Amino acid sequence: MTSSIFSGVIPALMTPCKADRSPDFDALVKKGKALIAAGMSAVVYCGSMGDWPLLSDAQRMEGVERLVKAGIPVIVG
Repeated sequence: MTSSIFSGVIPALMTPCKADRSPDFDALVKKGKALIAAGMSAVVYCGSMGDWPLLSDAQRMEGVERLVKAGIPVIVG
């Protein structure tokens, strides 16, 4: 029998934007923390939502790094 580190509901996160349309990574982390606090086991980032092609590689990495540093279990698409 194998076990998985993930279970239950794992929602996808979109990258929130500031008024100037730049990524709002503080809001991203806040949303990720709220989802985990609500019982989600992890989040998916840059996987199935339509915003990831609009982000640069550096922006995608920053989003991933910020989620991981905040202790949020994340699956990166």
